[in-house]
Amino acid sequence: MLQVSLPLFYGCHREHDTWEKSIENLFVLLNIEKESEKIGLAIGCFRSNALNWWKLVSNIYSHYWYRNLDDWHDLRSALRERYAGTNTFDEAKVKLLNCKQNGRSIQSYFEELEGLFLSSEVDENDYMLTDHFHYGLDKCFKQHPKIRRQSRLYEAYYAALEVEREHDTSCGWNGPIEDQGPIKEERMDLDYLCDRELVQESYDQGDENVINFGVQTKGDADLMEISAEEYQESLTLCAP
Repeated sequence: MLQVSLPLFYGCHREHDTWEKSIENLFVLLNIEKESEKIGLAIGCFRSNALNWWKLVSNIYSHYWYRNLDDWHDLRSALRERYAGTNTFDEAKVKLLNCKQNGRSIQSYFEELEGLFLSSEVDENDYMLTDHFHYGLDKCFKQHPKIRRQSRLYEAYYAALEVEREHDTSCGWNGPIEDQGPIKEERMDLDYLCDRELVQESYDQGDENVINFGVQTKGDADLMEISAEEYQESLTLCAP
């Protein structure tokens, strides 16, 4: 027979969050699904101030409110209002909206974001959470197609980790590209062109002459597209 210790709650503000997580974990461990059983187990954990609070609030709810506290969600909300403060979870939501990468590693950013998802208990599906993740990424990651095509949160996270590793190992990357400034970023692209053999094909696209060319490297051809002005500039920079 499985024996577990009840997580007792004495009505201390500092212990509330830990107790709430413990009692919900116990619901899962004991496979408790009925709301009445959840309520009974939670009340059985009350001691001291928490028990006095329950006697008072249950009397108020039964005599003056239109319903009793017979649902774990309602009891949890009442406990939070009394012991966690009404603003605690609103503050977590504000932090979630303002959470951004800001030059940190992908792992550090995601761990903070994931923690805020859990503490704010946002009622959102996986696609909306993924939008939060995309929105807070630094520009060099946010615009990367390998990350943008992901619609699931953890798939987007692992794609971002892969892109971060690629930058770190192949480019000697030590931070977000935008931190290096627009001039360095443009020169990096042009240097890339100088080291390769270009196969040029011109065509008109509206009012702009566009050059479509292949970049020949190690027997493979990577398709790219730049404007005629950018191509001429690259030739000037590559000239001896």
